[in-house]
Amino acid sequence: MASLEAISWPSKSGDLAAVAVPDRYRLIFVAWNSLFNLLTQEDQLRCFENVAAHLTDDGCFVVEVRIGVLRHDPSTQTLEQSHISLSSDGVSLNPVVQRYAWPSELDLMGRIAGLRLRERWADWEERPFNSSSEAHVSVYGR
Repeated sequence: MASLEAISWPSKSGDLAAVAVPDRYRLIFVAWNSLFNLLTQEDQLRCFENVAAHLTDDGCFVVEVRIGVLRHDPSTQTLEQSHISLSSDGVSLNPVVQRYAWPSELDLMGRIAGLRLRERWADWEERPFNSSSEAHVSVYGR
């Protein structure tokens, strides 16, 4: 198994769904809504498939998702927001557009890629996930 230092993330193309790595790994994770930077369901599914191709038989794929809405388009499942930075140089805005997916949709992407949901928590402290959770950490495996 290759060391973590050998992994190039994201790929030179910047395509999170097509990261080319030489080996298989016991743990692959995508944190802080990064999966949602892929703006189509097809690209999100390609990410799951790429992970499945590089995951050992006993490995886990962990997805961390924060749920929050600023400007919301439910027809395309997209969120538009701006990260605001205040400094001595002034105010800067960094607009972000993401396509979110419901937990059940992520589970379906996992199944299509040959993975199954092992566990889901509301946070890294492993609190139970429920309808009032503002985030979730989902663990997939073979």
